Amino acid sequence: MKISKILFFIILFLNFKVSAQNVDSTKHSGEFWIGAQSILPSGEFAKKSGILLGIGLDFGFVFTPIKTDDLLQVGIDFGIDYFGKVKDSILKTNSNLYTINLVSRFKGPAKGRVQTYVDVLAGGKFFILATHNNNNIDDILFGTADYTTLKSKTSSVFSYGLGIGFKLKPKNKNASRMLDLRCTYLASGSMIYDLPSYKETWVSQTNMILPQVSYIYVFKGKKNTRKN
Repeated sequence: MKISKILFFIILFLNFKVSAQNVDSTKHSGEFWIGAQSILPSGEFAKKSGILLGIGLDFGFVFTPIKTDDLLQVGIDFGIDYFGKVKDSILKTNSNLYTINLVSRFKGPAKGRVQTYVDVLAGGKFFILATHNNNNIDDILFGTADYTTLKSKTSSVFSYGLGIGFKLKPKNKNASRMLDLRCTYLASGSMIYDLPSYKETWVSQTNMILPQVSYIYVFKGKKNTRKN
């Protein structure tokens, strides 16, 4: 855990250090993205959780506060993921994962229309169980469906990782939209993980691989003219 904490504070320092050098800029160049992702638990976490595959959304942004052609970008990445459900004739329990990470992105060499990059991430994973009535089709059709949360539980753990990706640039150099392919590995330490039955189990790690496909919108601003 000492290494993960050091990594988190390094990323936090980079985010604030870079931002603090640009107080004169009213606009920043950067990228916003939204896309789909798969979640592939690995090792002990996959075995004890029984989760083979999850699906979800990933969105976030990075910006270049120093100058528009700088190789370092900083930002935030969010994930909303679904691990499945268990149900009977009365109740249904959904298993979800939410992630939030600070991102430091280092651009690699661009070859033609392909721009490579490496992301360093640090943040947290939030595992949430929520139990509701198992509404059937009649409840929905006759407006008697009840979506009240009857029981819930949240557990969290610090996480950190690396992402490797490449962006496919359009032929038009001034285009503001791109396709992004990224694969992220998010590691984390030990925690008490709650199964959909609300039974607690100890896991020494919650490592996972997240392949992602995203749609990027590029926003542009003026270059900074002065640093503190």
